[in-house]
Amino acid sequence: MNKKVTLRETMIESVILAFLLVFYYWMWARTDWKSYYETLQNSVGIFTFVFFLMTAERVRKYNREVKDEFAVRNLKRSDSIAMKFFVVTTIISAWLSVTSLLDNRETGYLLVGSVAAAMLIRFIAFCIMDSKGV
Repeated sequence: MNKKVTLRETMIESVILAFLLVFYYWMWARTDWKSYYETLQNSVGIFTFVFFLMTAERVRKYNREVKDEFAVRNLKRSDSIAMKFFVVTTIISAWLSVTSLLDNRETGYLLVGSVAAAMLIRFIAFCIMDSKGV
């Protein structure tokens, strides 16, 4: 297959990896145990490993291709928007943790959730900018 890898495809992969991070945090931070958790953990672990290898190959392939300068500029803008969102949510989670409004587990959920939300915002902002030609 000589199909070109687009920047949008690599961004979708980063969103999927961010949601896998949220799932893994849930596996680490939960306080109960059900019999099907082990099967779920192993299945997701294998999926994550295979997905990570496939993503690494696609990124390697993407890095060999000629970059679209307009898309790269839009990516930097969307990264800036996502980073500002993440900084605000991190400051809020730190304040909530210091004032003891959230315990450690809830603060962790807020942080990994904000990572996933930042990746989703980054992808949506990039798609909007890319479609409008900003």
